[in-house]
Parts: sequence; C-alpha cells; structure tokens
Amino acid sequence: RGGPYAPTGFDTEPMTLEVCQYPHPALRHENRRVEVFDSKLKILVENLFESMYQFDDGIGLAAPQVGVNLRVMVYNPKRPDRSEEIVFINPVITASSEMQNERKESCLSFPRLSGPVMRPA
Repeated sequence: RGGPYAPTGFDTEPMTLEVCQYPHPALRHENRRVEVFDSKLKILVENLFESMYQFDDGIGLAAPQVGVNLRVMVYNPKRPDRSEEIVFINPVITASSEMQNERKESCLSFPRLSGPVMRPA
C-alpha cells in the first residue's frame, strides 16, 4: 500500500516516522493516489503530524518524506496551534497566480539547507 520503502506499521500503529534524507530513493519514487479513506489513512495522517512536530522548524511533511509513496501531505503554518492542521490527500493545483513572491524556505529532507523560493502569490 505504501510502496517499497514504507516502514512497517506506518498506518496501523501510532509512531514517529523517520524523515528520509536526500538522496533516499523514496523521494524520487512514483507516489500512488489514495483510493481508500479508512482508519489506516487516519493513522498515517496522525503519524505524519507527530513526526513533523519532532522538528522545531517543520510546518509541513509529505508521506514520501517518511518513505510512504502515497499522495498525502500534512501542513500547519501556525504550529504549535493544532487547530490549524491541514491535510492534503491527492492534491491537484487547479489555478495559480501569475504574480510571484519570494520567501526563504527549507525542507526536512534537506537538513541545514534553506534558500529563496519563488511561488505564485
């Protein structure tokens, strides 16, 4: 279900998942669409949030970053306020602005690396 790099129990028991560091192959592996919305998906999402909160600067974490090649991502721009938690499942960009903003970003899979990133406003 989670691909060849998925850790045992990632969607059946509460756990802190280890974040894959570049160049781990899970970060380049094809990610499958989520087809079943069940208790296993809920456990995966909870595990992603708990794993993200282990890092002082983590505001988002995608399932492939923990070796699970499913199209799932969690995000909390206002951490530690858990009321702001957002879950993306099978996300698709349907529109974007032509205006661009530049902000400094970092990634948990590229530790100690940050830099300016242009994104639609």
